[in-house]
Amino acid sequence: MKHSIKLTHPRQKKVVAEEKKNEPITGKTVKAPMPGSILRFTVKPGDTVTKSQTVVILEAMKMENSIATDYAGTVKRLLVKEGTTVAADAPMIEIEA
Repeated sequence: MKHSIKLTHPRQKKVVAEEKKNEPITGKTVKAPMPGSILRFTVKPGDTVTKSQTVVILEAMKMENSIATDYAGTVKRLLVKEGTTVAADAPMIEIEA
């Protein structure tokens, strides 16, 4: 019986993640209207969204704010993680038309 073992270096996965993180934004973005903390996303990459659909819940000044998209299309990627604090006008989601 033969067994094959594939060894990967733990940093190899990090490099791929960093390359995607530094990938330029080519689609339209949903930006934070005010500074706050990302509580949760209501969409994930690959989801189809419609104009005015809620895509993220942002906590600001101890209130939950539903943030909607101005665009219809497909979610390309989430640009921040849940729990992250964002500044006003920070891009949170990239959408391709």
